[in-house]
Amino acid sequence: MNRTYSIVWSAVRNMYVVASELARGHSKVKIQAHSNEVSPSIEKPESGWAISAKHNALAFAIVAALGFASPLAMADNPVSYIDGTDHDLNAETSPISYSGTGQGTALYLEGLATAKGGWQPTSGTGTGVVIETAGGGDLLPDGSYAIATAIKLASGAVLNLTNAEISTTGNYSTGIELTGQSSITLTGGTLQVKGNYGIMTLSGESQATLSDIKVTATAETTSNISVGEGSTLKIKDGSEVTLTNGQLSVAGNTTSNAFLYVANST
Repeated sequence: MNRTYSIVWSAVRNMYVVASELARGHSKVKIQAHSNEVSPSIEKPESGWAISAKHNALAFAIVAALGFASPLAMADNPVSYIDGTDHDLNAETSPISYSGTGQGTALYLEGLATAKGGWQPTSGTGTGVVIETAGGGDLLPDGSYAIATAIKLASGAVLNLTNAEISTTGNYSTGIELTGQSSITLTGGTLQVKGNYGIMTLSGESQATLSDIKVTATAETTSNISVGEGSTLKIKDGSEVTLTNGQLSVAGNTTSNAFLYVANST
């Protein structure tokens, strides 16, 4: 027997709630959201969960319905894709931004897990895209503070941007974070960071290529560029990187090296 979930807004409880019913039909779980603001589409293919959503106000209702949690469901990510397909980011409303005080990311891409334990890449491309964040700061249960991130890639996600304008403001913000063999290529454009939680962080054998781009950290921040755990950073083709009080750190560990390549850049 198959399940169909309807997620509706409860004015009494001031939250989204799940109204479930058993229904006949195709052997896929579907979620239908009745809201003017949110229109997620979630189904379970053979390779795993496919999720694409904007404005995760439904996240915890989804968790309640399906009994699983993911970074998408547990954070506020205005533009998020975990579906193993390609996306044209020029189709998104500009700017792509996050300004909440909780944990959140303006643009979040994560690969789709496969039955064999790997990832089907989720990818994004765009030209002249504006991505910005100016949030974070909430106190979390573990005593740390919520961080607002401009771009976060995980689990083999791929992002290619040309002439993008990426910026962060506020103490509790960071620029770009890559984990789990994800990769990013930035050609032209700017990356300007005014937060104190990092300019770019690469881990888990991830790769970043900066080509003809200007990266600037203001005098007020001590944010760093950090490359570790077998990851690679390439800076080339006239790129300019200015770290006023921060540093560029490349550090391997006992099992893998980290790599930095610089060509025709300053």
